[in-house]
Amino acid sequence: MTKISYQGASRKAVMSKPTDSFEFEFTRADEAGIIHLTCDAVKDLYIAVKAEDEICPAIERGVTKVMQARGYKDVSVKTSKSLKGPLIISVAQPA
Repeated sequence: MTKISYQGASRKAVMSKPTDSFEFEFTRADEAGIIHLTCDAVKDLYIAVKAEDEICPAIERGVTKVMQARGYKDVSVKTSKSLKGPLIISVAQPA
């Protein structure tokens, strides 16, 4: 599994070496009835939802778009069972 990380102040996502899966770590913050999810490794990946049951589908859409932007056509995304946070792990695999 390859972790997606960023380098320095540019926060540019770097995928170390190609493998079968990539791990995305989301930080969860609940504020004023909104669930905010951010991924430090991918600067433009920000997710906000109103309900618990919207978290997984929103993460799946976001991670899929990131992977497609990196050249993967079909992607399978699995998210950890615990969505309470503060850290939520999602794994993407080329399908």
